[in-house]
Amino acid sequence: RIDNTMASIFKRKDRKKKYGVSYFDPHKQKRDQKLYYTKLEREQSFARWNLIELKYFNNDPTWRDMYEAHGDHITLKQLFHKFELNKIANIKDPATKAKYRSTMKSALDVYGENVFVHQIPTMERNGKIGWEIYKSEREIMGRARTGINSYLNELQGFFDWAKRRKLIDDDIIVKDDLFPENEIDAKQFKEWTNEEIELLHSHPGLNEYQKDMLFIYIYTGFRVNQLTGVNKAKPWQVLQWEHVNFDNGTVMIAINKRRKPKGYREPKRLHPSAMVILKKWKEAGLVQPIPMTYKMVRKMIREISDIISVEFTAHDLRRLNGQLAEEYFHSMEMASKSLGHTNTNVTKQHYASTSFSTQDYINEGVAKQLHHKTDGNKRDVDIV
Repeated sequence: RIDNTMASIFKRKDRKKKYGVSYFDPHKQKRDQKLYYTKLEREQSFARWNLIELKYFNNDPTWRDMYEAHGDHITLKQLFHKFELNKIANIKDPATKAKYRSTMKSALDVYGENVFVHQIPTMERNGKIGWEIYKSEREIMGRARTGINSYLNELQGFFDWAKRRKLIDDDIIVKDDLFPENEIDAKQFKEWTNEEIELLHSHPGLNEYQKDMLFIYIYTGFRVNQLTGVNKAKPWQVLQWEHVNFDNGTVMIAINKRRKPKGYREPKRLHPSAMVILKKWKEAGLVQPIPMTYKMVRKMIREISDIISVEFTAHDLRRLNGQLAEEYFHSMEMASKSLGHTNTNVTKQHYASTSFSTQDYINEGVAKQLHHKTDGNKRDVDIV
């Protein structure tokens, strides 16, 4: 046995974690060290690593039992199992549960069940290191980089939870592991033309109910499920007539917000034209404003799309709301407010770009201000 492989203790100055242990890690086959806040933590760690080294250098295979039992060497499957029992078990929304489980499965498919969590950032495969392995294999499977980043963010949440519970010591995913914005292709979304909007309004192949369905979503900008009356997965989200106030022109819409209870609703003022549609449906005897499931509405929109020969989805009607707001107000902020977004980033990336109308408005303003600053004098080449 070599002396420099023996565990030892040390102390650092000017650090919150000042009590250190230096040791030989038989799995990594190199020396490593850890810092602790208290002497007691250091003493416990020193005793553990000292015994692991003693067993390892005396060819006692039970060193692995001590090594793997320590929180810093928990396997991916073990960590996810603990997260399942302590976090996912308390979630009531089945969609959220399914999302978390899908995220965990994606990591297990790439790294396997028995990999130690602390090994992932430094492990190598086919020339890739750490989370580059995950990103590469997910891309080969046809996953978009935005989706891969979304899963990495979810996984980071799992590992942060584990770190707070002292199941692991180190950060497993950091910001640098995600695709940066300049490495992600700009997401393409439908941008409506004036001709297409006119077809929604006047195509002779559409009946009155189909047009009303289109325009209730355009006027409101709501997500499909915020207006539907049937939702087995989230029954608290359905819209009933009791949520519609015809006197003040508002509806109580289910909103998913952090720190808000399930079924939380906020009043939303609608345009009078939208209220006319709702009143028409109420007087027609519909048991709910839209007595359909999400899939039924999507099917209906697909049928309308085929009739007018314009390719669009139900969510594209929400995009149209944002694009109309941006064009009228010459403001991405107003488009964002119309859609209920908390910032303009999501609006710009997924719903509305800066319209030619807004660009013309800005150009005209710059030119007028320039001419004003020059006492109205225009250069010979000016055309305005």
